[in-house]
Amino acid sequence: MKATNSTPWWSIVAACLTLGCGQPPSATVPGAIPPPVLPEAGSSPPDAGIVARDAGPAVVVEKDVRQVLLEATRECEGGKAQACAQVATAYNEGRGVAVSRGCYARFVERACDLGDLEACSAVASVIRYESGLIPGDLTRAVALHQRACEGGVLDACDSLARAYESGSGVAKDPIRAAQLFERVCEGACAAALAGGLPSARACLPYAERLASGVGVPKDDARATEIFASACEQGAFDACLQVAQRLADGRGVAKDPQRAAELFETTCANAFGLGCHEGAERLREGRGVPKDAQKAADLEDRGIAWAASGCRMHGDVASCNQVAFAYARKGVVPQDPGVAAARLDVACSMGVADACRFLAQKVRQGQWVARDDARASELEARARDLRDPTRARVMLERGCEAWVSTDCYLLGDAYLTGKPAWNVKKDPERGRDLVLRACANGDSLDVECRMAGGFSHGEEQKALRGTAACDDVPNP
Repeated sequence: MKATNSTPWWSIVAACLTLGCGQPPSATVPGAIPPPVLPEAGSSPPDAGIVARDAGPAVVVEKDVRQVLLEATRECEGGKAQACAQVATAYNEGRGVAVSRGCYARFVERACDLGDLEACSAVASVIRYESGLIPGDLTRAVALHQRACEGGVLDACDSLARAYESGSGVAKDPIRAAQLFERVCEGACAAALAGGLPSARACLPYAERLASGVGVPKDDARATEIFASACEQGAFDACLQVAQRLADGRGVAKDPQRAAELFETTCANAFGLGCHEGAERLREGRGVPKDAQKAADLEDRGIAWAASGCRMHGDVASCNQVAFAYARKGVVPQDPGVAAARLDVACSMGVADACRFLAQKVRQGQWVARDDARASELEARARDLRDPTRARVMLERGCEAWVSTDCYLLGDAYLTGKPAWNVKKDPERGRDLVLRACANGDSLDVECRMAGGFSHGEEQKALRGTAACDDVPNP
């Protein structure tokens, strides 16, 4: 979907940059990186009332929210797609009603049937990621994303690109994927030209393909320009890309000092890899003066970000990062007790290397008091996690004993299927196990809230069901 019939997309991007997406960077040094915009202390977004997506400035309705919902439901029943989407949003976000994925699915599918293409994209995502809420398979999801993309819904084009990239519901086609990512980029810039808000991240997937040469001819210089523009707009993962390129001279002239500044910027904004790479260069004096203390500070901050993702969200990749970080040569924890606690959490989340490394420290009396019995327990858990025939049994026993992290790991295995553990995909069992973990109320609290805000099975049934919307007129 070209913004014009004659203008090449890259000139449109350049125009976007000039009109508000950030000035084009120089050939050697990207522009200044703005600080992230944070909400004022004590402020919170309004959550009362229901506002249609295209109704202009939001107006908070503090009273009679239920009446607004009933009126919108009746309009939906009468065939108004916007009203159906409005009600779906209310159930999805809990605006004046209890959150209900089941009710959301009912109304968003009705909105799609009535011609709302954004709703069709949402339906496709529900089919793809939430088994059983809306009938259909991956083929139907692809068809809906295709329809919405052709109608100008950029999120649908992005989802369709990822389907072509992974072969999910459609034959793999990296060239088609790259074309769709390009469409998302140029569509976002065309919207900015028309007076909309520019999206710092819209062009990043296409830039990544330009950098790798997957599905499109490799072009490091163009990729660097896109990353630099996104960085200037506050996309800090793009800043990390720019820092790496400045450090290595890929697509831009080398500038180790500017690279070091950007590594620190990304580190300060929760990108642990930026912390690690910046620390490595400071430790070794690569392009910058050696500074062991500053390197240690950056490394510890990066591990702290990973530990937070591991503890609060149960993110296995973050848990792995904690284990790998402490095993790196030259990494000395600033607080050994905190380091041991972080490794303990990573071990409980199923990272065998974290169990093994912590066992060494416990047996040697480093970081924590020596405890041979505890070390043996950690070593046994590491062995079990590495043995596919024993891991599932170990987690089942732990879950039966109400060890929340074991329930969570086992549930996650059932949600996705894990042949190595002889676990077949079973979404219902997986959800039940994850909810059992949530019901215990431990370090997974944030992950549970993200999954829907409920901690018990009966509440989760209400979340997925439609009982909450049965007392209003059905569409």
